[in-house]
Parts: sequence; structure tokens; C-alpha cells
Amino acid sequence: MATTTKDILAHFSLDDGTTMSFTIPDYDPAITDANLKTALDAIVATGIIAYGGHTAVKCIDATKVDTVKTDVEGFNV
Repeated sequence: MATTTKDILAHFSLDDGTTMSFTIPDYDPAITDANLKTALDAIVATGIIAYGGHTAVKCIDATKVDTVKTDVEGFNV
């Protein structure tokens, strides 16, 4: 049986020059790239994304990751 997951992987630059990433699980496949960029930019603007005491200053990229997993038959779990 195959299962599909849909995640968004976003990378941010922080105020100290380092980067961080996080995954947004189960994204709506109807979201457009423009809407996604607007949402990620709004997240940065609010200042709610931080790591190690350093705030995100820019979303540097985002990737929609669709993963299909199929069980191999014949194994008893």
C-alpha cells in the first residue's frame, strides 16, 4: 500500500549569518508558489522564527516535497 506525504521545507537566514530550516507538514496542494512566498515572508516579518537566540531575517528558499512510500509485501510486522 502506498502513502504520500506532502511537506514544505523552508530555509531561513538568521541575523548572525547562519541558516536554519523547518518543515511544514501536510501542506495544501492548492497553495500557489506566490501565496507560499507571501506567507513565509509574513512569518519572517512577525519575528516569530528564531533559533539559538537569533531571529530569521529572510526566507532564502522553500521546496515542496512529496514523498511516496510503498510497503514491500511479504514481510510480517
